[in-house]
Amino acid sequence: MKSAIVILSVLVALLYLKWVLIVLVFPFQAIHGQVLKRYMLYQVGLIPSHHVRRFVYRALGAEIGKNVVFHFKTEIRGIYRLKVGAGTNIGDNALIEGAGCVVTKDVESYAVVAGIPAKKVNERPRDLRYVFDGKSNRLY
Repeated sequence: MKSAIVILSVLVALLYLKWVLIVLVFPFQAIHGQVLKRYMLYQVGLIPSHHVRRFVYRALGAEIGKNVVFHFKTEIRGIYRLKVGAGTNIGDNALIEGAGCVVTKDVESYAVVAGIPAKKVNERPRDLRYVFDGKSNRLY
């Protein structure tokens, strides 16, 4: 019985070792930047709390408004230039990356742009009446 507890404890410790390493590396990431940045940003999306994910993204340089939720497995690249407005809800498995479109000037509200350089390709409906309050119905 005692050996089973020891084996189980070792297995659990191995499972959580990456989180311990991330916590140890986090202060250096926030201060120095590029050390293991891509790997760490991927791992942040796996943290089982959107509150903690938002805190880490802010600490790494993203400008994040009020009531923003990053759901599970969100992967962000280029965090130091990221600005997320208030009331934004970023869904599960989202990949946020500036290479799909190069925006060189302001984009009008409700516009959908694409290409290099960015050109208006469509427009979102203007009669949307929802306001996201930052509360998620997920456990994480």
